[in-house]
Amino acid sequence: MELKVVYAILAEVLALEERLAAARDARARHTRRDDHLGALGRELAADAEAARQAVDEANAVLRRLDRELREVELGIASRQERLAAVADARQAVAVRLEVETLERRKQSLEAEALGLLGTLEAAEAAVDEADSDAGRQSARSRTELSGLAEAADRGAAALAAGEQEMVRLLGLLPEDLARHLRRLQARGDQSVAPVRSGACGGCFGQLPAVLVAEVERRRSLVRCPGCGRAVI
Repeated sequence: MELKVVYAILAEVLALEERLAAARDARARHTRRDDHLGALGRELAADAEAARQAVDEANAVLRRLDRELREVELGIASRQERLAAVADARQAVAVRLEVETLERRKQSLEAEALGLLGTLEAAEAAVDEADSDAGRQSARSRTELSGLAEAADRGAAALAAGEQEMVRLLGLLPEDLARHLRRLQARGDQSVAPVRSGACGGCFGQLPAVLVAEVERRRSLVRCPGCGRAVI
């Protein structure tokens, strides 16, 4: 096979490798974005659940305070009834002290309940906000994920077609050269690199001037001494 034909095929291999690398990079970006959107959705759902839990806890405390208030009010009422029936002065003083203690307890419970109502209102607002955030993000994610899925399908088709084309191109080359390029590709390396300013475009190692001249004049096939890529 004439060297100029081999060089032409290697140029096609190089261009195809660059397209395949770009397609694989795009696939990796799509995967990372997909993962990010999934993590963001889970985070927002967790925020909404935490907000709902805060509301549940506040409501539970309010119910407890309400029960305690009813018990205290019943205690006050029963002691006031006793006080009306007590004839002994010392017993009356003791009952009044109990009533005063219960009144203070009632005031404390009412103050705690009032403060908790503010907490509950803020928690309910946080639930609404968290649900809204999650809903908006879910809608945006569905739209973006749909686009990512379409792009992934196109990318997969492009990769499959490119890999088939690579098989065809390598099949046109001399077997020893094709085998060498396949080994490089199997390692995840680009198998063909351009010469740029006297250096290998793959590993960026400086090439001996004599090899650069061989490539420029298409007099022989040259492999980079540093990385083994075919240079053109």
